[in-house]
Amino acid sequence: MFIKKESLNSHVSDHPLVNTMAVSVLFGLIGTAVISCSDDSDYSNNGQNSGPPITDPIGEVAPIDAAKPDDDTCDNVLKVVFRDFQKSHPDFERPNNGWGPLQGVLEENLDADRKPVFRNIWGQNKIFDPECDAQCPTGGNIDRESAQPWSTNGYKDQWDNWLVQNPNPSDALLSETYGPYVPMFDGAESFNDWYHDSSRSERVELALVMEEGENGAYVFDNAAFFPLDGLGYKDRDENGHNYLFTTEVHLEFVYYGGEEFTFRGDDDLWIFVDGKIALDLGGMHWPFQGTIVFDELGLTQNQSYHMDIFHAERHTSASNFRIETNIECFTSFIPEVE
Repeated sequence: MFIKKESLNSHVSDHPLVNTMAVSVLFGLIGTAVISCSDDSDYSNNGQNSGPPITDPIGEVAPIDAAKPDDDTCDNVLKVVFRDFQKSHPDFERPNNGWGPLQGVLEENLDADRKPVFRNIWGQNKIFDPECDAQCPTGGNIDRESAQPWSTNGYKDQWDNWLVQNPNPSDALLSETYGPYVPMFDGAESFNDWYHDSSRSERVELALVMEEGENGAYVFDNAAFFPLDGLGYKDRDENGHNYLFTTEVHLEFVYYGGEEFTFRGDDDLWIFVDGKIALDLGGMHWPFQGTIVFDELGLTQNQSYHMDIFHAERHTSASNFRIETNIECFTSFIPEVE
């Protein structure tokens, strides 16, 4: 994935939550992506601010049976499997200072069931924006001078990876397990719960109904994205919302040339095209935005491809979710229950 140092252009740059500065990191994945962070520090996901949504929602969350596509062959509807989690799960409400995203946590290819495969808890690259210090919550970047490498326990040095300070060093178990720093993920075993049905989650199937904008692109945008309020475990935090859930979407589309797909939100987000990762915004972080430019993926025109989207909302106190695409025709489906 090559990071283009340019603005997000007309179809996204006029959105009030978008900061179109470039992100300077190269990561060896497929595709071309533009990535930027939101500069609205009044509505972040780092626990410091939880103000009201900046814009009115675009699109709606609806029961699948009630969500009707625009015509019989092409959808403006994304069928979604949500899985609701609780704070007791080791990957949710994890210690976090708003840093991220962390790339390379997952393998580059989906497995045979079109599910992501966990690689390691430390990832390979962070997204580092030198202009983010004055823009993003908590400054956006870890203090590299204070983050010492962890080299005594079999892991590679963590100098170039995200490290979250141990919030409770007096906790013997936490300190014995992770030392002075706590990774954003517990490991492969717990990650397996995210997109598989298990005893540690409640499965809910819904639909995201996108709206067609003036430029012909389909948009879903909600800066207070809580689709599971009143559903799943029905647990609410002090803000009155049901946080801590994952989002899984599968769709098929025909590539004609010129298509793009933009996501902005928090927390983790991975998008795979033709089974290979095309956008990697993993980790707990404030709203970040990335755009997949399909012309750079080596696809064949007039051929059908799968796109698989995996998202997680893992931390209070905000939830942002925006997608925009000029894909002319796509059909969304829910795989058979495991």
